[in-house]
Amino acid sequence: MHLSKVSSTVAFGLLSFWGVVPALDVTKSQYDLACTGANTSETILTPANVDTANFGKLFAKSVDGNVYAQPLYLQNFPIAGGVHNVLIVCTENNSVYAFNADSAAADTFWHRKLPTPQTISCVNLQPTVGITATPVIDRAFGAIFVQAATEESSVYYQKLYALNLTNGTDMIAPVTIVDSVAGTGAGAVNGKVGYNALYNFCRPGLLLVNNRIYIGSGSHCDANTYHGWLFAFSESTLTLSSTFNTTPNGSEGAIWQMGGGLTSDSANVFCVVGNGTAGSAGEYGLSVVKLDSLLNPLSYFTAYNNASLNTNDYDLASSCLLIPGTSLCAACGKGGSLYLMKKDSLGGFNASGDSIVQRIDNATPTEPGGGDAVGVFWNNTLYMWAGSDVLKAWTFNGTTFNTTSQSSGSPKQTNSAGAITVSANGDSSGIVWGTNVNNHLYAYNAAKVSTLLWSSGQAANKRDTLGSPVLKFARPMVVNGKVYVPTTNSVVVYGLLHPATTATIGRGEPAVGVPLVGSLRLERRSLSLAFSRPGNYDIVITDMTGRIVVKAQGVTSGGLERISLTGAGLQPGAYTASIRVGQQQMTIQAIMAQ
Repeated sequence: MHLSKVSSTVAFGLLSFWGVVPALDVTKSQYDLACTGANTSETILTPANVDTANFGKLFAKSVDGNVYAQPLYLQNFPIAGGVHNVLIVCTENNSVYAFNADSAAADTFWHRKLPTPQTISCVNLQPTVGITATPVIDRAFGAIFVQAATEESSVYYQKLYALNLTNGTDMIAPVTIVDSVAGTGAGAVNGKVGYNALYNFCRPGLLLVNNRIYIGSGSHCDANTYHGWLFAFSESTLTLSSTFNTTPNGSEGAIWQMGGGLTSDSANVFCVVGNGTAGSAGEYGLSVVKLDSLLNPLSYFTAYNNASLNTNDYDLASSCLLIPGTSLCAACGKGGSLYLMKKDSLGGFNASGDSIVQRIDNATPTEPGGGDAVGVFWNNTLYMWAGSDVLKAWTFNGTTFNTTSQSSGSPKQTNSAGAITVSANGDSSGIVWGTNVNNHLYAYNAAKVSTLLWSSGQAANKRDTLGSPVLKFARPMVVNGKVYVPTTNSVVVYGLLHPATTATIGRGEPAVGVPLVGSLRLERRSLSLAFSRPGNYDIVITDMTGRIVVKAQGVTSGGLERISLTGAGLQPGAYTASIRVGQQQMTIQAIMAQ
């Protein structure tokens, strides 16, 4: 499952004209299987209303530790005796929270505490290592699949959990992630290379496709003996079905992807591999790899200059972004190069030069102090905000990228990349959202990234500041008019400060005559009506005291269109619309929420 629209009947406040709306869920890292990083179904936030007058900090949800995993979201989900928008947050203290996504109150639907997290001596994650990889949700199955690092009776484990979405209990007994493959590489014993739950570390966002859950693994701080791993588990039983090791006869080759998700074209799995043994058969350091559903390699690309990249710690370290509507994919790394490949024939290894569609060198600064960027793709543009760099945008002509990028001008990241995402309504109203290690959230016009729309440091009196530090590679999530930003001890929620207050949509049908359905929507200073057929309508709307707030005669409706009317001093409460069209009369009641 991914960012999806699921038809559902809703009890309160969100009925469409026919009483059914799509539920917009964010169920995996970067919204979709391709890891585009763009939510193209955002109809509320636009470049016109994201400014200090209209947009800002709403509230924060406190949690018990660092939040590196991207928050997830279920719209109109039946839980706690009602239907709610649910925000799911995971922490490095191995907590999983299900919150009311729209409420500032401390209303936690459930909180599941998994076993004690690991304590690892690695500066990248302190003080504990628990849930780092973004989980994945299957709404129809009713579960969220969570990978957690645990320390139990002084024994280290990596585990996979299937938690019930309604209450956080185990739907299936958790399983330990452990396996070995044939090989003579680092740490091999008797011709087998085994997975080490202490030295290995699961960072990429989980992938769920065709009833299999895929988990990628790398290392802690490149320390000790490690390899890169992919595991495939049955969704229904959590049984391990297949395993892939990136360097079975070598070493290293972490799959970490700066926390970006594993990707899929709905049949196959794509991963990006960091520093490690490369250039020989079956060794996939500094590579992009395509695998079938059982993790058999189908195609790969290995950087021609992998020896130099290894020496300088220039990992390939992003997700493999599948470019929508094409057969191409893109990846980047700490060496500053942007790679464009054919996803079905990635290019292999050519020691004299990369055999790929395009390579743009110096697209971003290099390590140390630079690099590290997970790209986001929207409307034929690739966006990256790398370490020691400004936000950049490369236009795509359907075949290649323009080698000259647009730039935001400022600010620059420090030596860690900002995590970015895009919200848009189809191919319009695009906004690039990004966090910066100076602890601010930024919003740029995606059509022109030199235009800063808003930042959390602009409003007076620190109104919109995050309040807690943002974390490296921890990306915000945008959905349904709100921006959810993970920090060291909370998820901070931003949105419109003065949103149109939408009521439950009242519906009425006349007792006799040609079938007619009407709906009433109330907002802060206006209201609107829609009818199922054309006509000239006489309308009187009264508030809870009987005061007339709207009186209009002969209002023409073409049918299925929304008529906007101006109301006098509308306030939260109950309203009644009395409507006459020809010989028919109907009454609609609706409630304007706070």
